[in-house]
Amino acid sequence: MDCNNQHIMSTNESVVNAFNLSDQIISRLFNHKPFIFGEIRFIIKEFEDKRQDRDRTALNESLQRLMDITDKDIDSAIDCCQQLDNNLNSRTHSLDQLMQEILDLESKQESHRKEVLSANRVDRNVDLMSLIETYNSKINDIDGQFDEQEKQLTLEYKLLETKLNIIPNNCNESSNVCQNIN
Repeated sequence: MDCNNQHIMSTNESVVNAFNLSDQIISRLFNHKPFIFGEIRFIIKEFEDKRQDRDRTALNESLQRLMDITDKDIDSAIDCCQQLDNNLNSRTHSLDQLMQEILDLESKQESHRKEVLSANRVDRNVDLMSLIETYNSKINDIDGQFDEQEKQLTLEYKLLETKLNIIPNNCNESSNVCQNIN
């Protein structure tokens, strides 16, 4: 039995050994972490180097453009701005003159308008005064006619009284005559 036990143990050890060996072989074959990390570091280094080269190139191009602009374009831009400034100044001056002319015309029209309004006001006042005088004269005429008519009526009634021999104080005594008048 000892022999059997030894054999089983040696078999067990060899199986364990085989598993350990297969595990090492599998981990070496399929464990790519160190290789992948190395490749990633290499790619990052290459990318950063190329990026720095691209950044330097872009900075150099920007610097060259800036120098070209400084040399050529700024002088032409200054000349263009001066021409625009002169053009704007002349237009502003002409607009100022036009505005002054408009203001002068407006003040002339305003003074003319005031004169016309004043003349119209005077004419209206004259018309109003003549209208008031006309109405006053018509009222006086009507009052005069009324007074004249009243005098005529009074006179006619007096004549009628005398013709009828009616004395207004005796109306109480002769009631027949007073009733005839009423």
